[in-house]
Amino acid sequence: MSAQDKHHDTCPQSFQLQNDANFTTRLHSKVQVKNNMLVELCVRNYATHDGLENGVDGIFQGSTKIFNSQKVIWILFNNPKCGQLIRIKNAHLYEHEIHPTWTPIEPISKDIQIDSNSSHIITRTQFPIQLATAHYTLSTRINT
Repeated sequence: MSAQDKHHDTCPQSFQLQNDANFTTRLHSKVQVKNNMLVELCVRNYATHDGLENGVDGIFQGSTKIFNSQKVIWILFNNPKCGQLIRIKNAHLYEHEIHPTWTPIEPISKDIQIDSNSSHIITRTQFPIQLATAHYTLSTRINT
């Protein structure tokens, strides 16, 4: 899944984002995942009221297109309480092939300042996930 980068009017098209997730507020330029891969949320405050914050891990279940060709990805979180409110709110998205324990995750957009000139801004839109780190992989294996 590739990120979409949109240059603001005051930012020259020649400006590009670094391929460093630390520079892009943890939104990667490309995330390569397959079904049943262990992933984790990589941004703070995605939905903290629902237990979805940086480092929460789960299993990637796939993606589907919804309204206006917008895509959502489906994550089976290791903690079933994580994403519970989002699953209730988005009950209309569940079809026969979508399991009710999977949580829909939408892409997020972040404005990223390119340099010290605050008018050079690119908006990156990407799903807030990355492959789970060894720490989370190990803790998952121990807990299962």
